[in-house]
Amino acid sequence: MKEAARMNATRQHPQGLSPEEEQKELDFKVRVELLKSEDEALRENAAVELGCVGDLRAVEPLMEALRDKEWPVRFAAAESLAHLPDVRAVGALVECIADNHGGVRDKAGCALQAIGEPAVEPLIAALNHERAEVRKQVIYILGELRRILGEPMDLHAAEPMLNALKDPVPAVREAAAACVREFKLSHAEVRVVEALKDERFGTRFYSVQKLTDVARSSDSGKDSALPHLIGAIEDPQIGPVAAEGLGTIGDPRAVEPLLASIERDDMRQIGVTALLRIGEPSVLPLIGKMKSENPALRAEVA
Repeated sequence: MKEAARMNATRQHPQGLSPEEEQKELDFKVRVELLKSEDEALRENAAVELGCVGDLRAVEPLMEALRDKEWPVRFAAAESLAHLPDVRAVGALVECIADNHGGVRDKAGCALQAIGEPAVEPLIAALNHERAEVRKQVIYILGELRRILGEPMDLHAAEPMLNALKDPVPAVREAAAACVREFKLSHAEVRVVEALKDERFGTRFYSVQKLTDVARSSDSGKDSALPHLIGAIEDPQIGPVAAEGLGTIGDPRAVEPLLASIERDDMRQIGVTALLRIGEPSVLPLIGKMKSENPALRAEVA
C-alpha cells in the first residue's frame, strides 16, 4: 500500500522544486494517500505524521480522518489538528466532541482550544446538544478558552454559561458552576445564587467560590454577594467553604453570623479562623466566647 501511495503521489509531483523540496512534497502526498489505506495502522501513522510537518494543506485530509471508523485514527487526526490550528476544522472538531471515545473527545477539545476565538460561537451552539456528556465537555472547553482569551470572551459566552447552571442534568450543572468562575461577574447573579440550593455538592461548592470572587471584586459586588454567603453558612456541607470565603472578604457584617456558627462542632475551627482574619471587629466578641459553657469552644478561641 505504501508503494502504491508513493506511485500515485509521484504522478502529481510539481516542477521547479529542489531535490529536497521534491522529497518533502512527495512524502507529504504519500501521507495524505495513506489516510485512505485499508490498513488501520498506516492510516493512524499517516495522521500522526501529518501533524508534524506543519503544512496546513493537511487540515482538510485530517478533517476527513476525524470520521474514520477506527478511534485510534480519529484520535491521531484530532491530535494533529491541535498542532495545525485552522478555522476550517472547527465544525468537524465540534462534531467530534460527540465521539463515542473519550480520548478523541479530549483531543478535539485541545484542538479547539488551539484554534481559539473562532471556536467560541460553534461551541456555544453545542451547549444545546441532546447528549449531556457533550454539553458537559463543551462547558469545560469554553472554560479553558476563557482562560486563554480573557475578558473579551465574556460578552458572548458568560450568559450561555450561566444558563447552563439550570441544565436538567446535575453533572452538567456542576461543570457549569466550576467554569462560571472563569467569567467576570460584577454582582451576585441570580443563577449563581440559585445554584447554592442545588442538590449536587460540587455545584454548591463552586457557586460559593464564585460569590466569594464577586464579593472581593468591588464594594457593589460585596454588597450583593455577602448576604448569600452568610446564608450558606447554614449548609452543613458548604458552610465551611462559605466561612473561609467570608474570612478572606473581611467584612464586619459577617462577624455575628460567624460567631453563631462556631457553636457547631463542624464549623468551630474554620469559623474562628475566619473571625481572626476579619480582625479587630472580631476581637471583643471572641473574648466573650471565652465564657462559654462549651469547653471545646473555649479551647478553640483560646
